[in-house]
Amino acid sequence: MASVANSAICGISIGTENCYVAVTRQGGIEILLNEYSQRSTPAYVGFGGNQREIGVAAKQKHMMNLRNTCFAPTSIIGKKFHQLNLKELPYNVEKGPDDEVFIRTTHNGEELCFTPTQLTAMLFTKLRQISGNAIDCVINCPNHFDFVQRQALMDAAQIAGLNPLRVVSDMTAISLYYGFYRNSSNGSDISVVGFVDCGQSTSQAAIVLFNHKENYLKVLDAQSIPDVGGKHFDEVLANHFIEKHKLNLNLRSRYRLIAECEKLKKNLSANPNELPINIECLYEERDFSDKIDRATFEKLAENLFDKIASMLKVNYKNALERYRKEYEENYGEFKIDSVEIVGGTSRIPFIKKIIKELSGLEPSTTLNADEAVARGCALQCAILSPTFKVARELHLIDSLSYDVDFKLVFDFISDYFFLLIFHFRISYQIHNKDLRRVPAIYPRGHPFPYAKQITINSDSLPIIISFDYQNLLNEKVCLSQYKISELTGSNASQLMLEHKSPIKIRIRVDHNCLISVSSATISYEKTPAEEESADNLQPAVNNENENKMDVDQPQNNDSQNNQEPIKKKKPKTITIDLSVEPMFLLGHLSKENKDQYIETECNLILADKNWKEKTDARNTLEEYIYEWRNRLESGQYDMFLDPAHRQAFISMLETNEKWLYEQDEQEIMHSKNVYEERTNSMTRDFSKAIINRKKEFENRARFLEQLGHNLQQGRKLMDFIDPEEEEEMRNFAKEIDEKQKWFDDVSGKLSKMSTYEDPKFTCDDINKQSTHILSMISNINDNRKRRAEERRKAAEKAEKEKQQQAGDGIDSQKNEQCSNKMEVDEELSNSKTATV
Repeated sequence: MASVANSAICGISIGTENCYVAVTRQGGIEILLNEYSQRSTPAYVGFGGNQREIGVAAKQKHMMNLRNTCFAPTSIIGKKFHQLNLKELPYNVEKGPDDEVFIRTTHNGEELCFTPTQLTAMLFTKLRQISGNAIDCVINCPNHFDFVQRQALMDAAQIAGLNPLRVVSDMTAISLYYGFYRNSSNGSDISVVGFVDCGQSTSQAAIVLFNHKENYLKVLDAQSIPDVGGKHFDEVLANHFIEKHKLNLNLRSRYRLIAECEKLKKNLSANPNELPINIECLYEERDFSDKIDRATFEKLAENLFDKIASMLKVNYKNALERYRKEYEENYGEFKIDSVEIVGGTSRIPFIKKIIKELSGLEPSTTLNADEAVARGCALQCAILSPTFKVARELHLIDSLSYDVDFKLVFDFISDYFFLLIFHFRISYQIHNKDLRRVPAIYPRGHPFPYAKQITINSDSLPIIISFDYQNLLNEKVCLSQYKISELTGSNASQLMLEHKSPIKIRIRVDHNCLISVSSATISYEKTPAEEESADNLQPAVNNENENKMDVDQPQNNDSQNNQEPIKKKKPKTITIDLSVEPMFLLGHLSKENKDQYIETECNLILADKNWKEKTDARNTLEEYIYEWRNRLESGQYDMFLDPAHRQAFISMLETNEKWLYEQDEQEIMHSKNVYEERTNSMTRDFSKAIINRKKEFENRARFLEQLGHNLQQGRKLMDFIDPEEEEEMRNFAKEIDEKQKWFDDVSGKLSKMSTYEDPKFTCDDINKQSTHILSMISNINDNRKRRAEERRKAAEKAEKEKQQQAGDGIDSQKNEQCSNKMEVDEELSNSKTATV
């Protein structure tokens, strides 16, 4: 693929534990490094000080700042408070109005509350900085993310200043990255590939059909388990040790144990033998140690492995049913060609064993286990972006993870009651006889993006329609409600009654898996009689005017007989647009809230920037003090600084050091200008002059030598003087004498000058004189070359003229000889004639 312009686009994989940023560049896809030169950025946001810590810095301080370090914000985004498992969250989570989730933190000495959307936006801000302030992006999400969570993810990206082109499911992104670089391996037009992703908190599986002829991929089925992942295996080990040794751990000790269990789990994946675990001062200043082997670990995690196996079985069953329904007739029997595994937890050997037993295929690891999702997102962003050209546009057909139901209310609702519904965001429902329900208008597994049109027979306007879905907790949730009414002046209600016109509602699931009502219309047929009656309603004055405009009127009835028979007019279909107004959109941020969140994020970014500038200026001052004190103590600048100034400089350094640490003890942080002024003052009064003297002393001899060499070259030019350049060479000789005099004078003064003093003649001054002489020498040489060339051309011209003149003389001599010969021949001929 090649970039047409330097467009700022990227693919972002935001996970429970780590995040990755991928960009498309000429030749392939690259993963960008963060400020620590790491490919992955931890999904951690830390508060507590004067600056937010995001990414690596936040994770490093996690154990010391548990209550104010928020991690895995995507695991709580878009959820209600009652849906959270608070045992997994060590930071302060509170219940807000309407069962919303708020995270309370202490930052810069004050308590602040943030929503999960805001925390995710903070993480996006960091990832955007890593990407080089890219704007357009494609973001991932787990397959089990519902409509609310996807919308919240898009809102978070927009708060961070990103423009999400698409929110793509993890398995779809992996499939795209896999299929883009591969063609059919079995020679068929299609291939079916299974994908298994075991991450930090979620396990997912998908079976995808690749149509190589028509260049698209379709997700036959995707399954996801949000409570089986790497951290759950870590907790199995930790709980085993806690129960075995009857440990009574506080929060920090428990997380230390979980962190060591994660390392132990990784080691067990590579070594089946018994391995030790050792933790110093785990609790009550006691050390902890134990041993475990892989077989014991697999037995402890048997429940988790069973869930993964069940997920794979369901995934295979659903994919088989869909394939038989849509593809078996054209492409033959269902067969999985290969199985790809990704995700850090997929490295556990028993998971590979389960996959092999169920599929009969050895799991393939050709994809990068950690970066495949980010690379797929970057590839999708390049396909969607108009500034990129890709060699192959592989189209995506994803599948829904939830059933979507449609409900319709036929009764007329007053405007006052409508305002109450809109204001309080209540779900309007009346008696069952008036409520019409279409279950699973978009069933689970339905492909998207996809648009449908519903035709409804109704006697009145306005009406309210709503969409429901069932979440992971099997709760029926109202997703959105829309009011459909007539536009002002359209008279749609009366026309509906007269013509019994149905309402046609067009609904759509877009590529972000978000449902919306795009339009609503009514249509009716207008008969020719109705058109004629409408024409007859025109004022009589118009008819009179029309007659006056007719100049040539027929005078008899013969023209009527000659007229063609009148064709029967067809009914005309009239379409009237209706007003579609959203009453309730679950999970959508209002414009006021979004603007408020954007302002808060901008203020935090500005505060972080100001604090960083302060700390950088403070650290620069501290580094300056340490560096110059070491230099002065080492003696490398003694010859360029007299003892008095040296002592004054040391005193100034000590004064600033003492002041600096006094401010730190009092926890006083000054502005950037205060630290910069102290650094600049010492630089201006001492260090700048010292460095300049050292530099002049080390380079002076070289510049003087170069000047002397140039003077010598100039004198050699005067050994031979062309008559045409006498005036030029007299001026040049005068200039050389002046430069020689300046050179002798400067050399004498500099040799007598002390190294403590600032030189009156710098290396730049000497270099200017040397450059001036070189310029004059170059001009003289150029002039001599020019004159020599002119002389050569003149000589060549003269030689050509001489040769031409010599050739003309030979030709005239030959012509004279020929004429003489002709005269002799003529005389002989005449004499012969006379004799005869």
